[in-house]
Amino acid sequence: MLGTKKATDNFDDIVKAAEDDRIANLIIQDDAYVESKDNGETVEVNTNGTRPANELNTLDITVLGLDGDVTVLPASDMPSDAKVAAILRW
Repeated sequence: MLGTKKATDNFDDIVKAAEDDRIANLIIQDDAYVESKDNGETVEVNTNGTRPANELNTLDITVLGLDGDVTVLPASDMPSDAKVAAILRW
């Protein structure tokens, strides 16, 4: 899958493709977490502290909002060793 120009597992390329409405299917490993760098928003993890928001939440909302699909898979079913991959429209 990732040998074609219509798929990628490079996170920066995936973010850019989402912004350009190029993602047909975003594939996320079920335990994936990418720390948000932009908004400083935090979400409560437990009573001992907080952690930055998961950037993948923003990414999947973007893809879904542009009529793309989001698939969550266990690590054993991911198409590469990356925790995120995308099948591109073009």
